[in-house]
Amino acid sequence: QTIAKLMRALDPEGVEMRSKKRFKRGLYHSGGQNQTWHMDGYDKLKPYSICISGCIDGYSRKILWVKAASTNSDPSVIAYYYLNCVDEMKGCPLQIRADPGTENVTVAALQAFLRIRIECFWSFLLRSWTEWWRQYFASMVEERLFSSRNHLHKCLIRHCYLEIVQIELDQVITQWNNHPIRHQKELHVPCGIPNILYHCPELSGWRDMIQPVTTEEVRHHAHTPNYVGDEQIDKYIDHAMKRYKLLLPKTTEQAKHLYCQLKAMVEADSQ
Repeated sequence: QTIAKLMRALDPEGVEMRSKKRFKRGLYHSGGQNQTWHMDGYDKLKPYSICISGCIDGYSRKILWVKAASTNSDPSVIAYYYLNCVDEMKGCPLQIRADPGTENVTVAALQAFLRIRIECFWSFLLRSWTEWWRQYFASMVEERLFSSRNHLHKCLIRHCYLEIVQIELDQVITQWNNHPIRHQKELHVPCGIPNILYHCPELSGWRDMIQPVTTEEVRHHAHTPNYVGDEQIDKYIDHAMKRYKLLLPKTTEQAKHLYCQLKAMVEADSQ
């Protein structure tokens, strides 16, 4: 009720239109690939300590990156992904659009449609991939192997599962970037396959709007994030992996076994 009252006070016309089901979406325009990159965070696995962030090209709907790490809200981590992408593309877009986060609701309302570029992919990810992992980690909670309130558990989950999660995310990205997108009335961009639209804009009569950037400029600013999320625990895990000649897992079964091994080691040493 409090939120509803605030919305009526801040945006009475919008509330009135929505209540009468007369709300109209804005139109999305793009002059070509690399005009606008849309970045956003994905929190469906955040209760299990895995934070996902991604970026999509507004014109082609090509996913430029989707990364799993210990955070998707640290600006330095997002900057690392962005700069790596700029390095790979040998240039940057004319503009970027990002999640408004905790800004006031009027700004969020104005930018909501702009973020829908990547929200479509998040919906696709939820249907095709996320639900399985949510059920998997939920079973670990039921087995009392994991608690979202335990910092150690969260770090171990990331150490044992992030590489597997990232490999699967890369596969989903490949699937998305090669699937046909149908025409949508509210979008003034061509329909088609994202990879083809992005890499062959001349086929649709559009142009690449990338802004050239040198590799040296990018590397000067880039740095690697800590994916485990805690330097001390990261050092302990690294030492244990080398001392006991443990291998990084390739399957969920191996990941769960390693998780239980490391968890038992840390708990035994802390007693």
